[in-house]
Amino acid sequence: MKKIVISLLLALTPFTAVKAEPYVGVSLGWTFNQKLSGIKGDENLNYPVPIQPNDITYYPGSSYSDINLKDALTGGLKAGYYFESNPSFGFEVEANYSQPNMKRQNVTISNSTANTASGAYIGQAVSADIATNVAPAGWSGNANQVTEDQLGANVKVLQFNLNAMYRYQGIKNFTPYVGIGPSLNIVKITGTGESGHFVDPVDPTGYEVTSNAPRVHDTSVNIGANFKIGAEYKLDEQWGMGGEYHYTWVPVDISHFRSANNLTADLELQSLSLVLTRHF
Repeated sequence: MKKIVISLLLALTPFTAVKAEPYVGVSLGWTFNQKLSGIKGDENLNYPVPIQPNDITYYPGSSYSDINLKDALTGGLKAGYYFESNPSFGFEVEANYSQPNMKRQNVTISNSTANTASGAYIGQAVSADIATNVAPAGWSGNANQVTEDQLGANVKVLQFNLNAMYRYQGIKNFTPYVGIGPSLNIVKITGTGESGHFVDPVDPTGYEVTSNAPRVHDTSVNIGANFKIGAEYKLDEQWGMGGEYHYTWVPVDISHFRSANNLTADLELQSLSLVLTRHF
């Protein structure tokens, strides 16, 4: 952490030479209400068997319901400056880390296009397989979708933000501020390769994926947008204490996650943090 602070201070060196007001800070907080939305990908119902040419269990262009992530601790470092010539405006760089793991939850997989080889829709394909193997025929659910009890997974997020900052200094010892800018996010997902089982149509055996399924292991690096709003109380001429709310949106791409391939999604992150700041 010490090396990161030194690197951030060195990055500010050119700006301190032009009469800027630099600062560094450390934050600790809590993430909440985070999710993956707008998820699209290619579904392989025959997973973990690899996709074959003209596979009757392959449904490209599928859509997935939102996946909720767990609340988690978050921590970060920041460094910035305000222009001495115009002290209401400045720039800031920050790094934040959290582990908002994926909850175990029901995920609905939808596809309005029939498989080109079998002519069956995704719901019909799953229903037919269950009826043939373990359950009586006659399921009358939605032929275009199925719902699966999806097992959880570990998620790690390392985030780097570059914010344009504005602060209001018209209140004694109390300074509200806002920031906005691009956000580079490194998202790593790991976990068991087993998906879980179908709950609609209901499979009485659990339809568990066999233990030879490959472990989930995927890293996505993408650029999104970050917004923050906060306020700082001036403890003395150098130190300040305050709070921040963060909202980050970033598109992610995941090459493989269990039975799904070539996934794209929107990752939404929110957090509230306490911040200790040192001004120079």
